[in-house]
Amino acid sequence: MRAKKIIPMLILTIAITGVLLLQVSVGDIVSTISGIPAHYVIIGFFIYALSYVFRALRFRVLLRGELGLKDIFPIVCIHNLVNIILPARTGELSYVYLIRKKGISSADGIATLITARIFDLIAILLVLLLSVLNLSIIIPGLTVIIIACILAVFGFFIFLIYFNRRFVNTVYGIFNRFSLTRFKLMRFLLRKLEETSESLMDIKSKRIIFFNFIFSIAIWLLVYASSYILILGMPIELGFWGIVFISAAITLAYVLPIHSFAGFGTIEAFWTAAAIAIGITMEVAIVSSFTLHIVSLVYFFIIGMFGLLIRHVS
Repeated sequence: MRAKKIIPMLILTIAITGVLLLQVSVGDIVSTISGIPAHYVIIGFFIYALSYVFRALRFRVLLRGELGLKDIFPIVCIHNLVNIILPARTGELSYVYLIRKKGISSADGIATLITARIFDLIAILLVLLLSVLNLSIIIPGLTVIIIACILAVFGFFIFLIYFNRRFVNTVYGIFNRFSLTRFKLMRFLLRKLEETSESLMDIKSKRIIFFNFIFSIAIWLLVYASSYILILGMPIELGFWGIVFISAAITLAYVLPIHSFAGFGTIEAFWTAAAIAIGITMEVAIVSSFTLHIVSLVYFFIIGMFGLLIRHVS
């Protein structure tokens, strides 16, 4: 990354993390981490590690079996570690680099990565919708806004997957009709839509769509189940749907290009905002966010190092 990109992200990381830590005692975070029973941490780890198996299976389907699980699994482990550490989603490029070493073209790497992220977003939005429908959000009107946004984005990607070029051409027509292409942002959005459309061209097969959807749902349910197990070991009152809602919300912090170094600051901010929305106090929300984030980073590191070891041995 260039310095002009690194410095703003570093400032963002320090600023948000600093502001949040000023609201709580660091000692509370340390005591909460040390207070989680070891068996919860171990169970949470193995549940989380299982999600990597489904990630590898999904990429195997997207690559149409060109690489076996023994090749894809370590790539997924390393890719996720790099992706969580580097800011602004720049770590995504590690996947393209690693599979190119296995003989897969950069174009196919980018296409499969974009497709995987689209199915991730669909799965996350679906789970988030279920959690919202099963929760009482204390901020007036927020439930309706969230549901409307989820359905809009969900519908957008469903149309894009099933109608692809026809849908893209329709969007182009609307933009041209209202002369929106004169704006730089609109042209940028059209380029991204075009890139996404091209990435989806190869998944017309209903079998590929079906397995991608199932694997994506499995991935995020396992990730959220891991969070649920860890939360059970903390002094915080959160039901299953509450944890799913907050976990799905912070997933957006991973997906968006505002992701900071190792996610510090941005993940805690998303977690705290979501927790407050369902009635958790700010102090408890901040302490639990740092606790879960730090434990999750340990998971990322262990699995990432395991992937490096497998890749080195093979």
